[in-house]
Amino acid sequence: MNKMMSDSTKLNESTMSNVDVLMNDGVMELKYIQENLAYDIMSTPTVSGYEYRLVTYIVMWARRNNINYKFDDYGNVYLTKGEIEKGEYYPCVTSHLDTVQTEQTTWAQVGLPLELKTRKNKSGNHEWYVNETGIGADCKSGVVIALSLFSHCDKLKACFFLEEEIGCQGSKKLDTRWFDDVGYVIGWDSPELNRAAWSCSGVPLFDKKFFTENIQAVCEKHGVTVFNSEPYTDVKIIREKTKIVCMNFGNGGYCAHTNKEYCVVEEMDHA
Repeated sequence: MNKMMSDSTKLNESTMSNVDVLMNDGVMELKYIQENLAYDIMSTPTVSGYEYRLVTYIVMWARRNNINYKFDDYGNVYLTKGEIEKGEYYPCVTSHLDTVQTEQTTWAQVGLPLELKTRKNKSGNHEWYVNETGIGADCKSGVVIALSLFSHCDKLKACFFLEEEIGCQGSKKLDTRWFDDVGYVIGWDSPELNRAAWSCSGVPLFDKKFFTENIQAVCEKHGVTVFNSEPYTDVKIIREKTKIVCMNFGNGGYCAHTNKEYCVVEEMDHA
């Protein structure tokens, strides 16, 4: 673990010189995510079975920010901030740590950061991409969003799972007791921005009453109007194992599971 921590620190230092160059392409007006945090995560290579460098990054980030962390027996990571009072429940956010970009396996093994490129789209927003392999926005964008929320919430939990892309192997081994004081779970494993899931692989994530009373107005206010039935993701497993209300929203990533995959930084911020 100490070697992993050292390698992660070196990786972070190597990316910071690049981030200054990237940001000179134009001012990003971000409200909720930190540019350096987003760049570090999106430039970290991670594929199924080789998530350990992103795990190390999350643990070191938690230590620096005084966030409690723990692992389960499978290696999934759980974060907790703040103390709830009697009768309260934590909001919880989640994302998976692996991607399908198997071409990045060597990069993950040796600890080299990805060479992120930037371009502006027609809306003037910044798109980050990686030539030839795709960036892995599914679901590193979700990790960025989830970690960023700790800066805006006094009480929050987050869980990050291994090997979602090969059948939700990590979340199938989740620690159900950790969810005893969780009120609801939000994931960001849908593509694009104006998109959300009402069910995953035939499993409803919430009922109509909860939607109309708690979700609909918030979604409409922030421009999320498209709800779909989507394939499997970790919130499906959480819902099945804990019966907790779950949601899954768009993360600002596009062309998922292809070598053209990219993310829109301002859309990650909005998400």
